[in-house]
Amino acid sequence: MLRVVVLVILVGVSLGVSIHGNGRIVGGQEAAPAQFPYQVSLRNLAADGVHFCMGVILNQRWVATTVRCTFWRMPVENIAVVAGSNRLSSGGTTYRAIHVVEHPEYRQEGFMTYENDISLIQVDRNIVFSATIASIPISSNFIGGGVNVDIAGFGTRSAEETVHHDAMLYFRSTTLTNADSQNRFPEFMDGEITERTFCTFLGNGQGVCRGLAGAGVVANNAAVGVMSFGNVGGTCGVFPDCHTRLSSFRSWILSVIE
Repeated sequence: MLRVVVLVILVGVSLGVSIHGNGRIVGGQEAAPAQFPYQVSLRNLAADGVHFCMGVILNQRWVATTVRCTFWRMPVENIAVVAGSNRLSSGGTTYRAIHVVEHPEYRQEGFMTYENDISLIQVDRNIVFSATIASIPISSNFIGGGVNVDIAGFGTRSAEETVHHDAMLYFRSTTLTNADSQNRFPEFMDGEITERTFCTFLGNGQGVCRGLAGAGVVANNAAVGVMSFGNVGGTCGVFPDCHTRLSSFRSWILSVIE
C-alpha cells in the first residue's frame, strides 16, 4: 500500500502538481464571527488583493506567518493584512505591511521541510482590537503528542475544489510526537521532522490541504505553531500536517516585536 501511495506522490510531482500550495482546508466547519479573532488573511496587492496565506496577530503592530508566505511576495508594499472578518469577500480592516523580518536561518531542506519557517510582519499602524480582532499569546511550552489544537483559515472543503471557500473554515486536530509523525510519512521523507517542528493528524480525510500556510495553531488559548507544510503529493488528510513550533522561536520573536 505504501508503494502505491509513494507512486501517486511521485507521479504528482512529475506532472507539476503543487505539493505545498497555500490556503486550503478539508473536512472543516464554518467559523462563527469572532470565533478566531487572532487569525488574519494575507493579501497580495500586486494581484488584485488575492488571498494567499494566513497569519496570526501577536500584538497591535506585528503578525506571525511563515517565510514561505513572505519570501516570494516582495517588495513588502505588496502585502496587506486583513483582520476581523470570517469572510474573504467582505468585512474586516485592512492594514499595510511596512516591514518583514524573516528568520535569518530559514532554509528549505530535503523533500519539503522548511527549517526555521517563521516570518514576522509589521503593519503600518496599530491594529484596533475589538470583539472580532484580538492578539493571542505565544506558548512557551514544548507541545508533545495527544494535544487538541484548533486550526482555521480560508480554503476549500475538499481536495477536488479549486476556489477558496468564502467563509473561514476550522477543525480540531491532535498533535503527534515527532517519532510518530515521522513514522506516518513515506521513507523518502526520513529526517524531515525536526525538533523545531511538530505535526498534527486527524485522519478520515480531514486536515490541511495544500498548506494553509501561516495559520495559527492554537491550544489552551495560546499559539503553539504556525502552519508550515502539508499536502504531501497533493493528498489531503492522508499524511500529517506540520507546523513551525513557536516555543522554539519565542525568544527570537519577542526580541523583534517588543
